[in-house]
Amino acid sequence: PASVNFENDKSYDFCIRILIVSTSGTITRARFVYDILAHQTGDVLVIDSLNTTLSTTNGTDWTVSISASNQSLSIRANASAITDDRRAIATIEYRTLSEI
Repeated sequence: PASVNFENDKSYDFCIRILIVSTSGTITRARFVYDILAHQTGDVLVIDSLNTTLSTTNGTDWTVSISASNQSLSIRANASAITDDRRAIATIEYRTLSEI
């Protein structure tokens, strides 16, 4: 996993794109895009605003959850069944906006 060190008293603008693809049987894809504003204070990253810009599940029950804790932003792709036939990739762009 990739790691980014966030700084206290800074604000951040994230654009997160997630693609989930099945790897067996009929190829199925789902795509999610999120825009997030966050800030870090006291070594804790706080999500101020999380907007789902795009959610295309293509009839699947696949979901994505995003959370922040301590100095980390966590992204989890979920499916109702535990299988090994899906792969997910996340592309994250972010900017440091300003001091808070």
